[in-house]
Amino acid sequence: MEMKKAVETDGSIVMDMLRDTALWLKGKGSSQWGDVLEGTDKHNLLGAVQRGDVYLFSEGEEIVGMAAVWNTPSEWDQELWQDFGFPENAYYIHRLIVHPNYRGQNYGSRMLTAIKAYFSETADELRLDCISTNPNLLSLYRGNSFVNKGTVEESKGGRFVLFSYPINQ
Repeated sequence: MEMKKAVETDGSIVMDMLRDTALWLKGKGSSQWGDVLEGTDKHNLLGAVQRGDVYLFSEGEEIVGMAAVWNTPSEWDQELWQDFGFPENAYYIHRLIVHPNYRGQNYGSRMLTAIKAYFSETADELRLDCISTNPNLLSLYRGNSFVNKGTVEESKGGRFVLFSYPINQ
């Protein structure tokens, strides 16, 4: 599997995958990523693509997934991680998505492994959050050696589990 930075011409691929996943989650009864379906994106993925913070994962010519990973904590990260501080070399993973055609084939774990390897020279810690009502994602992160740092409630009342993967500590 190859991991490469998305470029501006990949913006429609990124946004289509995000919207399709938000619709899929809604169909499963989840409100996760509901902001996308309301016409907003609290993580501003198009801006993240422009900054070079979105990565596409592919097998040959087929895109199997994507993730955003950045070093500067967003407002969202600042709200959720405020009790843990903001180390200089902490990176934040958001919008980890496996393309619908490749779900159930271990790509989520493979993508996390690729992210860990890619950032092993620059990051001391990888951080991510997960809505507390998604047991499959909670299991994915635990199964990939991310450490549960606790559960926090964000300003709109949602509960999120915080996970950390220490790299160079």
